[in-house]
Amino acid sequence: MISRKKHLAALVLCGIVVACGKDSQSTEKHDDGKIIRSSLHSNWLIMDRASFLTDVLNLSETDAVPANSFSTLLIKGWVDRIDAYARRRDPVLLAGIPKPNVLVVKEEEANAFVMGMRVCYNVKVTYGDGSKSAPNGVYLSRTRDRLEMDRPDDSPCIEASPLDLTGIAAEISNRGLKCSFKITKDGIEFPNNCHVSDKAYTWGFTSQKLFLNKTPNWIVVNSGLKNKLQNEESLAAVIAHELGHYYRSHVNYYQNDYDFFYRLYDAGNPNHKPVRDELLEQLGKTVSQASAAFAPYNHIPLDPKILKLDFILFLPLGDIARQASVLPSCRNAAAFDDPTTAKELAMMPYSAPDNLDTFSRFAGLMNQCLEDIEASGNVKDKINLNYGLEEAFTRPSWAPYKKNSNYTVEERVALMAYTKALYEFLSSNITFPRTFTKNEILDLGRAQIARGAQILEILQAAYDAKLGHYTTEQEADELAVEILSNLGLGAETAVDVEMAFLPEEEDLGGWVLGRDRCEKMRANNWVDPDGYYNSLVLPIGNYSEQHHSACFRAFNASREIAAHGYQRRAKSPLDTSNWVKFKEDLSSDKNGFNRLKKAKNPKKTVVYPKNCTFAPKA
Repeated sequence: MISRKKHLAALVLCGIVVACGKDSQSTEKHDDGKIIRSSLHSNWLIMDRASFLTDVLNLSETDAVPANSFSTLLIKGWVDRIDAYARRRDPVLLAGIPKPNVLVVKEEEANAFVMGMRVCYNVKVTYGDGSKSAPNGVYLSRTRDRLEMDRPDDSPCIEASPLDLTGIAAEISNRGLKCSFKITKDGIEFPNNCHVSDKAYTWGFTSQKLFLNKTPNWIVVNSGLKNKLQNEESLAAVIAHELGHYYRSHVNYYQNDYDFFYRLYDAGNPNHKPVRDELLEQLGKTVSQASAAFAPYNHIPLDPKILKLDFILFLPLGDIARQASVLPSCRNAAAFDDPTTAKELAMMPYSAPDNLDTFSRFAGLMNQCLEDIEASGNVKDKINLNYGLEEAFTRPSWAPYKKNSNYTVEERVALMAYTKALYEFLSSNITFPRTFTKNEILDLGRAQIARGAQILEILQAAYDAKLGHYTTEQEADELAVEILSNLGLGAETAVDVEMAFLPEEEDLGGWVLGRDRCEKMRANNWVDPDGYYNSLVLPIGNYSEQHHSACFRAFNASREIAAHGYQRRAKSPLDTSNWVKFKEDLSSDKNGFNRLKKAKNPKKTVVYPKNCTFAPKA
């Protein structure tokens, strides 16, 4: 681990300095007891079990635990109990929202999640001057307040009646978003001030489809949770977290509601939620980019054969291989741009690949490709390096996830935005070569690794500035704490669950706390026995992730318990017999893991949504 130093990196801007101005004042009361933020019924989607399995998860009944199994019924009992509590607390707002159901998937990863599903409206859509340019469809991105174009035809979508569009349009307009729409006699019309992401349609378009994201009435639980959790109370805590996502409809949240930066000492306040501090926005952007650039290095072995090609450069290197595909080695490297390999390479370049062997094969081919290009003047002269490096980041065309229909449009849009942010950080620190030589390309990887110490300095600056990042995951955690307390299970159960997901070792250069240090701090009322961290602030971890580090989540849950006076522990624990039966049921030959490995069967792999899973990303 690189040691942390308490001085600022050269590229860090004014936003890091805490004394840039006064704190914002909050007029918003804490959301304690309010289960949902919008009663717009069209945010949810009612689906039957078979349709949800097939159309959303791309699975079959053989991949799921039967609905009448003991384990499914036990989880369903907790879903029903929490739902009944929610409807008692907010009966009017929840009246038209579908009751959630539960699906248990035979999946070894310890996780649970709420999925989003794209809904297609066959309705005429016009924008601007209504030019003849016609995208396949128009996607109104609520998280980014803009229009996305040309949704791929092979991506799953549920056809829906346009009857509820009037209510959706009114609800969006009432929230004051620039990118709203109105119903006309001819269909839907977007205002000219709505930002369009695709430059090809800047001056207007007409289309015949509108796509909106909705929350299906299902909570998905992986059977692998049985190996991570300790008791039935912990299972209820995970369900409470996921129902927080469900009731708040986080799969289509609005940009201004979340993803803002605040001062950490403003959390754990009984009177209001954390408050956005505009003075911290630049710091937040810098830290998010920095931690995104550094985080994957925690998960790649320090193997010189692998690190010879920095996987951060995965997209531009792949594009170079495609441009030079006349050479056999380059053609073989470019073949990694396919859906099967995409599942093994996962979310590169913003996280480590799922299959290191696959990346190692790609790296070997790509190394040879670079050697062959270097030796071939004709091919070398045709490489458009300016495109291969800059355009591949900002508008990636060699991106396996774009071809894989298992990823939703929302995920693809988010990944491309993430990649662009990554390029902004890299290009502000590294000089990209404009002419091709093999050594210049390889030097990019070495230069990026050398930035590690500077990135850790930025994370130190974020900690010194007490930089918080309010996300949908933090809100779901806080709702779970409230629910557990009001159900009499004891809110401290939520802390227990977070502690179960602690990494053994410290990560992100020490900014993700490991099990030993976190357990000591919890036992010491969150005061660091080593004296490095104070009792008001713990490091968040990777600021580019919706999920904060498990230790911070445990700390934040404890802070919420104290702030609101929640019941810490149940007066009497639950009968352990149900938990024993639950684990036995999910370990049986009938309901145990029976699915092929992901690398061998990519179409049978559940694609976890970016914003609504329980477990933090590895």
